[in-house]
Amino acid sequence: MHAELLHPNEFLKAADLRGQDVTLTILHVELEQLTMTGGQKETKPVVHFTEMQKREGVERKRLVLNKTNRRIIQRLYGDETDHWKGKRITLYPTRAKFGRDDVDAIRIRNKKPETK
Repeated sequence: MHAELLHPNEFLKAADLRGQDVTLTILHVELEQLTMTGGQKETKPVVHFTEMQKREGVERKRLVLNKTNRRIIQRLYGDETDHWKGKRITLYPTRAKFGRDDVDAIRIRNKKPETK
């Protein structure tokens, strides 16, 4: 088990993907006020997924949407977030620069997943 998974969290982390691509269906996107490290509050866009609604408690994870991932979804499905409902995206784990550090991150594939 990845050490990050020892501390359950309501938001998706790269470790949750277990080294594999995961395709999910967007339920909706909403702005949520989040408590950041250090206690300050910030409003961030958060993606909710249809598949996660079937889970209980902290397993009902959602994705905090950074600018990089937002731009990819916009390229795939347009600017209006209400139109993203029902659209599928593929998440994958990778490493990304955060300041001077390389950190585990989730990115979105820049292509529409094949339909079921």
